[in-house]
Amino acid sequence: MGGLLDKANAAKETDDTEEPVPVKTVSEVPNVAQESKAHKVVQDDNASSNIFSNASKVGLGLGGLAFILMWFLGSYLLEDLTGPVPFGLIVLGIFGASFYMVWDSIEREKTVALAVIYILLAAVPYGAGLLGGGFVGITDIAYSEEGDELTFKIRGGFNSVDVFIKADGETVWTGSEDLSNEMKNFRVPVVDFFAGNGEFHDGKADV
Repeated sequence: MGGLLDKANAAKETDDTEEPVPVKTVSEVPNVAQESKAHKVVQDDNASSNIFSNASKVGLGLGGLAFILMWFLGSYLLEDLTGPVPFGLIVLGIFGASFYMVWDSIEREKTVALAVIYILLAAVPYGAGLLGGGFVGITDIAYSEEGDELTFKIRGGFNSVDVFIKADGETVWTGSEDLSNEMKNFRVPVVDFFAGNGEFHDGKADV
C-alpha cells in the first residue's frame, strides 16, 4: 500500500514540475491575409518588370530606329531616296511595326502605357523640329551648257524664299519666289552673275 502512495506522489510531483505550454495571444498569431497580400504585391511587381524585359528585341530596335529617323524628316536626301512614297510615312510605318511586335511579345498587355510611350517617341523629334523654325536647302545644282545657265532647287518650310548669289562678298544676283509644295526651281543665266573663275588652274582661289 505504501508503494502505491509513493508512486502517486511521485507522479504528482512530476506534473507540478512540467513547464506550462505557452499560448499565443491574438497579436502573436501571424496574419496570413497580410502575408498573402504582400506576397501578391511582390509577384505583381516582378510580373511588370518581366513584361518589358521579355519584349521583342527586334521590335524595340525598330522603335529606336524610327525615333532616330524622326529627327531627319527635313532631309531632302532621304526624301529623294524614298521616291514617290513620303519619307514621313515610312517612319510612321516603322513605328507601327515596332509597336505591334512589342505589344504582341508581351501578350498584348500594357496597351495604354505602350501607346503613350510611342506617341512621345514620335512627338519629341517632330516638336523639336517645329520649335526650331523652318528649314531650307538647295539641291540639284547643275550647269546647263545649252542655255548657259545655272539651275537648282530650293526646298523649305516657307511660303516664299529670297536667293542671293555673291562673288567676293558682293551680291551679284538676287531672286525672290513663292514656294509651291515647299519647292521651287530656279534657272539663272550665268551672264547675270559671272564675275570670274572660282579658282586658278593650280587650285588656288580666285573669285
